[in-house]
Formats: sequence, C-alpha cells, structure tokens
Amino acid sequence: MWMSPSILRKPWSAGTAGRAARRKGGCPKSSGSRCASAASSRSSLTPSCTSPPVSMPIRNPQSGVALLIVVSLLTVIGVMGVSFAFSMFLETQASRQFVSTAQARYIAEAGVNAAWVLLDEDGAGSPVDDLTEDWARLPQGSEADADRDGTNEAVWWEVAGADGDTVGRFGLAIVDETGKINLNIAQAHPAGEQPGIDLITLFEQAGIGGATEAAEAIERYRYGGPQGAPGEDGVDDDHDGTIDEPDEYDPMVLRGNDRRLEALEDAVSIAGLSTAEFARLGRLATVYSWDPNVSMSGRARVNVNTATGSELVGVLVAAGMEDPWQAAVNLADYVDPDLELSRTTHAAQRIWLADQGPLGSWSWSVEGSDGFYGSEQRDGAPLTWTAAVPSGTFTIRAIGLEDRPVGDVTIAGQSVASATHLQPLGEFTLAGTVEVSVVNREPEGQACAFRGLELISTDPEGSGRMIRGVEVVRINELMVEPTITLEIASAQFEPQGSDWFCGVGQSVCTNSGAGQASWTWTNPLVPPSRYYVRVFGSAAGQTVGNVRVDGQTEQLVHGERHSATLLVGDDGKITLLVGKTEPEQTYYMQGAVLSLQPDAEYLELINLGETPMDVSGWTVTGTLTGGRDAQFPQGSVMAAHGVLVGAVDVSDQQEGLSANGISARGAWDIPASAPVVQLLFPSGGPSPDDDWLKVALPSGSVGRLVLRTDEGSVVDEVQYPLPLSGSSGFQSLEKGDPTVVSDANADGIDDGWYPSDISFERLGFTPAATNSNEGLRESQGAYDPPIVHDPSTDITIRNRAITSVGELVGVPSGVSWKPFASQELAKIVDQLTVDGHRLEAAGAGMGESAWEERVDGYEYSNSDSQRNPWAPDQIGTWQWTAIPAGTYRLNLYSREGQLGEQISVRCEALQWSQEDGSSTDWSPPLSTDAQGRVVVGQVTVSRDTTPPESLTLDVACLSTSGVCHLTRAQLDPRLVRVGPVNINTAPLEVLRALPGMTEPLASRLMAGRPYGDQSHQQRGIGDLLDGAVLGSTEEEKLAVFRRLASWVTTRSQVFQIRSIGQALEELKARATQRIQTIIERQ
Repeated sequence: MWMSPSILRKPWSAGTAGRAARRKGGCPKSSGSRCASAASSRSSLTPSCTSPPVSMPIRNPQSGVALLIVVSLLTVIGVMGVSFAFSMFLETQASRQFVSTAQARYIAEAGVNAAWVLLDEDGAGSPVDDLTEDWARLPQGSEADADRDGTNEAVWWEVAGADGDTVGRFGLAIVDETGKINLNIAQAHPAGEQPGIDLITLFEQAGIGGATEAAEAIERYRYGGPQGAPGEDGVDDDHDGTIDEPDEYDPMVLRGNDRRLEALEDAVSIAGLSTAEFARLGRLATVYSWDPNVSMSGRARVNVNTATGSELVGVLVAAGMEDPWQAAVNLADYVDPDLELSRTTHAAQRIWLADQGPLGSWSWSVEGSDGFYGSEQRDGAPLTWTAAVPSGTFTIRAIGLEDRPVGDVTIAGQSVASATHLQPLGEFTLAGTVEVSVVNREPEGQACAFRGLELISTDPEGSGRMIRGVEVVRINELMVEPTITLEIASAQFEPQGSDWFCGVGQSVCTNSGAGQASWTWTNPLVPPSRYYVRVFGSAAGQTVGNVRVDGQTEQLVHGERHSATLLVGDDGKITLLVGKTEPEQTYYMQGAVLSLQPDAEYLELINLGETPMDVSGWTVTGTLTGGRDAQFPQGSVMAAHGVLVGAVDVSDQQEGLSANGISARGAWDIPASAPVVQLLFPSGGPSPDDDWLKVALPSGSVGRLVLRTDEGSVVDEVQYPLPLSGSSGFQSLEKGDPTVVSDANADGIDDGWYPSDISFERLGFTPAATNSNEGLRESQGAYDPPIVHDPSTDITIRNRAITSVGELVGVPSGVSWKPFASQELAKIVDQLTVDGHRLEAAGAGMGESAWEERVDGYEYSNSDSQRNPWAPDQIGTWQWTAIPAGTYRLNLYSREGQLGEQISVRCEALQWSQEDGSSTDWSPPLSTDAQGRVVVGQVTVSRDTTPPESLTLDVACLSTSGVCHLTRAQLDPRLVRVGPVNINTAPLEVLRALPGMTEPLASRLMAGRPYGDQSHQQRGIGDLLDGAVLGSTEEEKLAVFRRLASWVTTRSQVFQIRSIGQALEELKARATQRIQTIIERQ
C-alpha cells in the first residue's frame, strides 16, 4: 500500500527532551525552575536535584518568526510532495489502464481474426452456408454480450499469455449479411410478373413506424429524388421495350441521377429512423450483401440470354439432363429475340448392357420397361463389362435410374465415386472396346442401378442428327389436297332408261348405247360449297361421257375436269348426270373426284408469344410447294397468342381462280371477322388443274415446307407424310402441342401431325379456330376425363431475354404439354444466369476511321472492291472502361437480323491460332447469326491494362458487301449479383418479405434447411425443387420457384463480425474493447 502523504512526523519539543533526560536519570540543560519544581514535588519519592539555580536569559523577539517560516516551508514542501506522489499514482494507474485497453483492443482484433479463420475454413470445406456450421455455432453461448443488445449470446474464448496464464478473453457474434435484405434492391411496391422483395413488409417486420413512408423514402433516394426514375430518366436502359421500370435501377452500374445507400446508417436520415428503429432494422437489413455469379462447383455461370444452343448443350450435358440437345435449342429459342430456329447436332449414342446373368454381386432386374443391373450389397463384388464401342473421343455418361445412384464407376482406369444417372464420367479416347467396372460403396442399404453408357462425340465436325428448336411462330395447321373420291359402288345409280349398265360388284359402269343416267352420293362429311369435278373411267384415254354440271354439259375423258363447279348443299348430296349420244363407242364411268384445291388450300400459323407479330412479307417455300413460293401480304399481323390463316383464295378473288364460286372462306365456313389473309404468289399462282401443297414429289427429293421471315430467317420447317396417312377427304393436318418436335425419320425436320377431329360438331378442319385433335388431349387415367389443352392459353414462348432464372419455368421440354419438370430444372438452374455486362458501342468509339456513328451504334460501308479492310483508317476501335476485373465470354452484336456480316476482331487479351501453328492478333472471319451476334471467345479484363479494368477492341469489316455494323459488346457473366438472400440463414422476418411468401411456406423453408447440396450434387437453389417444400403439386412448386429464384441463394460471402475483447488481471476485467466490422470472404 502507498503511505498516506498526510501522515507526518511531529517536530522536536521540550516535552520530548524532558522524557529523554528522565530516561538518563538527570535534568536537561536550561530546564530552569520547571525541573526544580518537579523535583520538589517528588522529593519524597526520588532524590533531589542538587544543581545550582541558573538564571533565565532574555528572549529574542525574532525567534518566533523564524520558526513560522520554517514550519511554512516544511508545509509547502509537504504539499508538493503529496501532489507529486498523487500525480505519480494517477500516471501509474493511467499507464496500466492504457496497457490494459491496448490489450483488450488486440484481443478484440484476435476475435475478428478467429472469426475470419472460422469463415475461411468453412468456405474451403462446404459449398453452402447455414446456421449449423462452425462459424455460426461455435461462437454461441450465454456468457458475453457481443452484439451489445443486452442479452448474453456468445461464449468467452480465453487468451493465454507467454507463461500460459489467462490474460484476456473475447466473445464473437458472426452475422451473415446475405441472410438480410439489401436496401439497395428491395422495392416499396413490387409488382409485375417477377415481383421483387417487399421493402414495406421488411420495415413492418422491423417495427418501423410509418413503414410505407419510410420504404418510399428509401426508394426515392435511390432514384435520385422525388422526380427521379430508375436508371436514366426516359431511357430504356435494359433495352426490353419498357422505359423507367424498377429493374432498370442497378446499384452496381448507377445511371442518370441514381444513387445507392453506401452504409446502413444512411437509412437513418433518409427514412427518419429513431435509434431503436435503426437497431431493429440492422438485424434484418444490409447494404453490403452480394453473391458471386458462379455455380456451386465454382464454374462461371452461362448467360442463358446470350448463349447459343450449342453452348447450352455442354451445360446441360454436365448437369445430367435426359435430352440436353432438345432442351438446349428450346432454351435458346425461348429467350432469344430473333426468329431463326436454333439448331444443334445430336452426336451421341447409347450402349446398353444386356442381361448376362449375375455379374459380381449385381443381378438383372426389370422395373416397368427398364432392364438394369442392380446391387444392394455394399462393397460387394464389382460388375465388370467389356463394352463394344466406336473409335473416337467421347464424353461418357453413366446410364442408371433417376431415383438411385449408379455407384462407383471406373472406365479405362479413371474412377468417379457415387456416380448418378447421366452424370459425366470424363472424356475418353476409345478404340473398339472399353473396360467398365461398377461397385456399390453407398451407405448400407442403398441400392444402385446400372444400365449402360452414353457416348457423346467431342468432334465439332462429327456427323449426327440435326436437332431444331421451337420459335414463337409455328405452322399449326395444313389443308393438303382437300378432295374426296366418289366411287360408283357407293352411289345410288339411276339408269333413267339409258343403256348405262352397272354390274353387281363391278367397279366400272359402261354404256355402249345411248342415254343419260345419274349417280348420287350422300356424304355428311362433305361441307356445303362449290367443287371442282373430275371424272374417271377405268383407264387413260377412255371417254366418260357427257357430264352435266351446274347446267353445263361437257364431254369428258378419263381424268378430265369439268369447267363448271358443282354446288353441294347442307344435305351433303352429290348428283352427277352422265349421258351418251353416239351408240358406236363405249363410255366408262368409274367415279369422280370432288376437289377444293388449290383455291381452299390453306396454312395456319400460331403465335405463341405475348406480343403481336407482323408476318408481312414472310414466305412459305420448300419442295412441298412445288417451287411455287407463297408470301403473306402487307398488313398480316398476328395477335398475341393468336392464329393467322394464309389461304390460296380467300374470297374467290385470286388471280386465275376467281369467279368460280370456290373460296376458302366459303368452303370452310370461316367467319368474316376471322384472321385470314390471301397469299401472294410472286412467280404466278396455282391453277384449277394444279395444287399448291403437293402430295407427290420427284423421286429422291425430300418433302419440306419452310416458313421464312422477310429477311430470310427460318422460323419453322416441317414435312408431312407422303402419301398422306391418318387423314381423309377434307380433314386437315393439325399440331397437338406446337412446342413438340417429332422426327420419326430422323432427318431433322418436324413431321408430327394429327388429323383434325371429325364429329357431329366438326367436319375435320379448324381454320382460324382452336385445333381439335387427339394430340390436344392429355390422359388422366382410366376413370378421369382427359385434360383438353389450348396452345393459345397453355403455352408461351418468351422470344425475349428473361430477367430471372425463375422464368425458365415454362420452357418447353419436348414432351407434350410438359414444360421443364421441377426435377429437370433442379439440375440446371445453378448453372445458368441472366446477368451480363452490356457495353454500348455508341460513345465508345475512338479516333477517326471509316466506321461512322449512327443512332444505334456504328456502321461501316465501303463497296469498293479494291478496298483494304486492314488499312488503319478502315479499322474501327472501341474502348470501354470501369469493367470489373475478371474473365468473361465476349460477344459482339451487329443490327438484329443482319445475318452473314463478317468481321475480324483484335483484342489485347486474345490470340488466334493459324493453320501453320503460329498465332495472330486478328481473328479469322467471324459471321453474324440471325441475332446479329458474333461469338468472339473468352477475354480477361485486368487491372494491369491501360487504362485499368478496360476492354479495347479493333474491328475490321470483311463482308463481301462492304457493309458491317457494331451496336454493342456483351461480356458474360456479370461477376457478382447484388442482394440475393441466403435462404439458409435468413430469419423468419426476412423470409416474409420475399415475393409470394406465406407463413406455411416460410415455415417449410426453415424446416427444410440447409439447401444447396442436399443430394450431394451441388445444385444450389435447385434443392428447393426437390420434395414438397415449395408445394405439394408440380404446378405449385414451379409457380413458387418462379417468384423466388431471382432473390435467393444458398451461400454467403459477406459477414458482419462483432467482437468484444477484455484484458484480465487476476481473472477480473481491467478493460473492454468492441469491434464491429464487415468482411468479404474470398
């Protein structure tokens, strides 16, 4: 203990001297009479003092002042000593406190580092983030209040000194910022087909007073103020045809007067929050969250909006899709804005393992139509198989069953553990045979199934079957050869006193004399109309007779047409009068053909899209037209989800066919208001003796009907069976599900048709009306009536870029009336994205060149055949800056529809190989597709370029026409997405603000955690589609997923760490420090 400075020894005194003298047995000096008196009073007890008396000296009057001065000096010195001692005490205490505070700070920082280690270790070992993992679980306890909310929710972690003694401790709270809602992307009033996260609901869940006003204030701030709009005001920033919509606001690329909240504290002043409200909001909201735009396996996602069908095949093969080829081209056509059919080559074959008796511990089984080898024995004897295979290099996929694993598969010494059905096993070079081994090493009781191998050629020039997609417009119905044959055997014959003779059972009537007879047929399937009449004898050159039609009599020979037309009424009664006046010749009557061709032949188109479609100038070509191309006239517009009929002669006015009483409208009873147009025939129309849609082709030719835009893009391509089968008389050929491509003869052309229904209500044709055929009916089992589908309401082809992977719900699967099933979507959604960087050419051009800037980009036009495209003044240069560093796929775009333009590209980040093995800066000629797209390749944007994080391109025009365009560049994918919510870590209050959320759904989502790798297939949000968490029916699951997909993820990159550090002395806290920080896990 310190000695109190106020305790001082007393000064020396006479009393003290006297006591000293008595201890020595004598009197002090100068004691005077006082000592004598004392001695006198004690004379009876002690010896007397015998010293002589001493006289008292005279006292100096200054001696008292000196004493006072001395005492004062001593007092001052004492006070100074006390002050100095107290100051030293305080400094010592302050120094000790400073050391303790510094120690506490370092200990709190150690807590932050410990949290970082937990997060890094988790990131290295797990593809998902959830609240059961060490980073979330280990810091929890009831000893420390790390987040300063008044509740102890953390455990103390002790810190030892060099001697092993405890010198401090820290507590942690690690909060996943991705489990909160990002205020920069939530919307005050989400609406539309893809509604966003509800900011008002979030504020209500946080207990914010005036939640609506606060949310609207945040939104106004982001848009630049009360008069602001998302993106650049009055501009279609995302080029989707709509101006100033919410998704044009992009917190990563601010446009116009847009702003973003840089810190959560910004919300306090913007929304007028109290301290308590801000504290509550901080537990549910953030401005820091982002998600890397890579799959769970770490691969860059493919932008479905800009990828080609062939590029998508590779993604879907890797994802284990059953038919990745049809799925890929359907995906491409679903989202691309052009009208050109997407195509890819199916270069694959399946090698099946047949029943060979027991193979190791595997035995042959049959389930339904699938035969397979199965094993339930863990670590049993392997199945071994020497498979006969073609030579070449292939990607091999294992074929098993959808509902169970294949097992550990080894091919040519290369093994894949726990392979699943259609999982890629690797790339192999084969030559005749390959050794396959399969063993069950799954958990005890898990059965495995193996059926064979699928070999997918990696040769880009290899042969295979062409697979085509489905565009927004399809040929939906055809009226081909609208004729009916009338045989005498089915007629009511009236000889009328003539010499006509029809023997029983004979197919020909004869007349060797004279006279007129009648033949009458009654057929309710013959629609009331006028018809061409053609009569037949039994052989070429025979005379049939004098045939009377519509009051006109003409002598006709075998196969000849009457010049008049025959009227058939509602009763379906058809009567022919045939006479003979010259008895020396025999006439022959075998039958007749009533025909509506070519006048009433038609083709019906269906628009499967959401917007009207102008088909003016579109053509119908191909071998099935006999070379007589038809064209849709100006003003031919199809309504959204509507149909349009193109007929040869709509109203009996087609050149060469007019005024004969036969028309499509009259023959098929088409209402005047129905969407029907008369086709044009630029090279000359058909005649009454020539059909338009052929039923007979020259030997060796392939039947084909092609629908092209006015720019030449192939929209649809079909064929019908020859000779016609499945239809008769006046039955049309119809599509069932128009998104299904049937290719029975494997020639890459759709040949799937249904004959139109014939019933009391329908006569076998439906121009400008809903189709009616067997393909529209979906069986529901033996006891339930079938579902009758209507393509105009049941199917939508977007034909535009989608804004969410959730919009993949509805993509045609290739199976009638079945879009992609939830189990198929679950495999692919984590591999795809809709986000990329669109870089406009306008404003990015550099220097002077022959490329001239236009409203929509740049144009090069030089028709000089002697031009040098490589001359410096002929090369255009563009530069874009402020691009996040990373690796991208680069596309360039000409104007849409500019098919076949050719360019060469030079980019610092790219090199191209030449035939001699050397490399060059310039690409080979690259041609635009129907979108005007050129796929350039992979480029890397670096911080080391000049300027940093920039992309510079040189482009030379190589088109033979001397014309090229450049409107934009596209870098895919965008490296990060802002604001998706981690469905594994979000609290209930956050889930409630997600689009379409209900309490039961939120409860199921929380109960089913964690998502992302439940099947050990790293499917990310695809896990949400497994089981019944999103709904009990397929339709419900897909509908919920459609709304949620854009706004959720299963992992996290941004965390808030709150660390409390304490310095201890004798296990008592001497100092406490707190750190709150946001970190990004790399």
